[in-house]
Amino acid sequence: MIFQSEHREQIRNDEKTMTRRQWDDNRVTVGKTYRATRGGNVEQGMFTPRSECDCFIRVTDVYREALGEMDATDARREGGYTLAEFRAAWRGINGEWNPDEQVWVVAFEYAGNSDPEEA
Repeated sequence: MIFQSEHREQIRNDEKTMTRRQWDDNRVTVGKTYRATRGGNVEQGMFTPRSECDCFIRVTDVYREALGEMDATDARREGGYTLAEFRAAWRGINGEWNPDEQVWVVAFEYAGNSDPEEA
């Protein structure tokens, strides 16, 4: 999964344990471990080999929800935001905030800086 650089540090510090995604279909499985790669260049992040990644997450829950259903606890889990700060960050990354838009919510925990599947 691709994250902004500052979010990867928040993941490592357990400040970010949730992310919302504009996916058509669910792309993750509860219990599986995924690379948390840097954002910016989507293709570069998507194709970073697991062996070159230094941040991994384990998915603990995944579900659909309207953006407008977020509460203050969710915003904090997104990286220590208030609701207003999260909306502004969402707009900066995704272009607009539509409270009726259904997104995928992925809850996760930091799984380390080396690939747990190779341990």
